[in-house]
Amino acid sequence: MALNQEAGSRNIAASNELQPHRCQPNQPRGIVVPTPEKRAEKGIGTMAQFSGQTGTLEKHRKNWTVVYRYRNPGESTWKKKRLIICPISGPGAMGPLERERRKIAVLEQAGVNSQETLQAQVDEHLSGYVTFQQQAEIWLKESQTRNRNPISEATASGYRSYLQHHLNPVLGELPLSAVDNNAMKGLVKKLHDKKLAPKTIVEIVKVPKLVVASLKANGEEVYKRAWNHDYMDLPIVDPEDQNSEAWTPEQMTVILDAAFETAVKKPKNVVYWLSLIVGGLGLRIGEALAIKVRDSVGCPHCKSLKPRKCQHGSAFSEDCRVLHVRQSVYGRKLKAPKTKNGIRDVDVPESLAAILRKYVAGKRPGTLLFKSRSGNPLQQRNINRDWLHPILEKVGLRKAERWRDKNGRRRVRCLEGEGVAWHAMRRFRCTHLDTQLIPESLIKIWLGHGKKGVTEQSYIKVMGRMDTRKTCVENAGLGFSHVPHVSPMSPGSGLQPPRNYHRMGMIPGSSTVEHSAVNRRVASSNLARGANSPYSSISYRRRALLPFFGWPNIIKT
Repeated sequence: MALNQEAGSRNIAASNELQPHRCQPNQPRGIVVPTPEKRAEKGIGTMAQFSGQTGTLEKHRKNWTVVYRYRNPGESTWKKKRLIICPISGPGAMGPLERERRKIAVLEQAGVNSQETLQAQVDEHLSGYVTFQQQAEIWLKESQTRNRNPISEATASGYRSYLQHHLNPVLGELPLSAVDNNAMKGLVKKLHDKKLAPKTIVEIVKVPKLVVASLKANGEEVYKRAWNHDYMDLPIVDPEDQNSEAWTPEQMTVILDAAFETAVKKPKNVVYWLSLIVGGLGLRIGEALAIKVRDSVGCPHCKSLKPRKCQHGSAFSEDCRVLHVRQSVYGRKLKAPKTKNGIRDVDVPESLAAILRKYVAGKRPGTLLFKSRSGNPLQQRNINRDWLHPILEKVGLRKAERWRDKNGRRRVRCLEGEGVAWHAMRRFRCTHLDTQLIPESLIKIWLGHGKKGVTEQSYIKVMGRMDTRKTCVENAGLGFSHVPHVSPMSPGSGLQPPRNYHRMGMIPGSSTVEHSAVNRRVASSNLARGANSPYSSISYRRRALLPFFGWPNIIKT
């Protein structure tokens, strides 16, 4: 019994030991290393692609030879190549050490391990003949999802538009390795043929550069390019030729006067209030559309010690002397501002704050100040088309041709003043602050621009000087001669017209007020009763509108 147990233990120990493999005697059983031939058949990359080859010494006929592998560009299979080192015997025969040295010399002479060959193999392995369009999609996705400095949704939308309309039709099918100065020269020529502006061409050309540089190996660019703008014939951008117009104080006054007249007739038209906020505070239009009505308890999610860290909505302070900018509207959604510096506090002059307090009063806390019927943010495109552009055309600052197509849809063709709208009001505010000698660091804070230099970034702390900020904003003023006031029909005026005032025709200048037979009969009956008051001939319903339009507009002459 003991002898059987001892024999069994010896068999188990022998089975646990690694035995040589019959196909690979030098390797233990259970560990099979793929041979170079098998790797070549499967298309598996080897370290020889990246670190070079040492070759294999073999006897071939009467000579010692070195065997190495190579693969032509565009092929997936590896091939063998043999180079003679020396005869096996006789004159010219070499010893083992001499054969090794000769093998290395032969491989170097054949260029097997040259830097160009290795780089070509690395490029082919990484790119895999990826096209520009495929790499552009990968780059655009990674740019939005990366943790370090991701691009915003608006920037990604602009890049996507460039790729769809300008880049993919020209460069989309090219291998990424072929996108060089020659390809870019052809691209620039086609963009010139489309009669695009120089600034637009420069911005479009930036995208292929980023796409090519996005393919990397071990953190280094695979295709390092020395872009030559002179060879591409890339246009030079002249800042003086850019569409960066700013409204003058006279033009802002005319726009606000016309917008106020429109707000009296159409209370839902919010161009007047948007013009006051954008032109009077220097906001971006998306930031103005994202303003919410302040909650009575403030934001419960954020600490009061760091209000600038709050990301839960833009709102005025209780006295409307400070606007806390925290969000912006892009499309139909509330997003973070354009840049990190867009999160800021903007001081409001008292002349504008007094009117804003009346306008905000009575609105539901926590809701948008300017919203659609469903409570969503207003779209800039609709505001421009329906409200702002007609006002600019009325005052002569824009010319356009309007018509309806065969399907009844509205069409507009701008003839003069295209692209000059809300941002011109923002530039007006910046120009006005500069002319009033406001410190540049404070202007950048109010406008949400970036700070440059160590002094502005780390040493100038203006946000904590509330008295200085209030003094500067009051000394600067608004910059236009229009006096802000609440329109009669606005919710914040405190005066509400009769329920059916549109049907009764009680808007100044309407034909019903001047020619209504009913009103004439009421007036004649009052006079027949011998009323002593000069205003007794006015009907009761028309008297209700006296606080809105005044006596001269209501009395029938």
